[in-house]
Amino acid sequence: MTNKISVDSMVKIPNGVITISSIDAFNRIVNNFRENLIVVEFFTDWCGPCKSFLPIYKKIQRKYYDKGVIFTRINSDNFPEVANQFGIKGVPSLILIRNKKGLKRHVGAIHGHELMSLINQYL
Repeated sequence: MTNKISVDSMVKIPNGVITISSIDAFNRIVNNFRENLIVVEFFTDWCGPCKSFLPIYKKIQRKYYDKGVIFTRINSDNFPEVANQFGIKGVPSLILIRNKKGLKRHVGAIHGHELMSLINQYL
């Protein structure tokens, strides 16, 4: 299970993958950390590839914590309006965001080294 971190209590970069619990929480992360690279994973509870990707996602998050990269997860079934805003059609999907803009999108499960390569392009 991922960490459920209160966005209101965030003063520094959260150390853990943030599971988004509301649209307001997602907007606060995007606004409060706009200069940081934010990696957003769209997932669903019923998605097998999403479940197998989660340990990889957590491992990569730990490698990039010191670089200021923020990792979040959004359940597409619970927040379809956010998924629609980003044009998410399948899960898992990743979106990299900085300054409130989507930089890169990847659809489907991804290996750890591929995710690191993708992130490194925008650091």
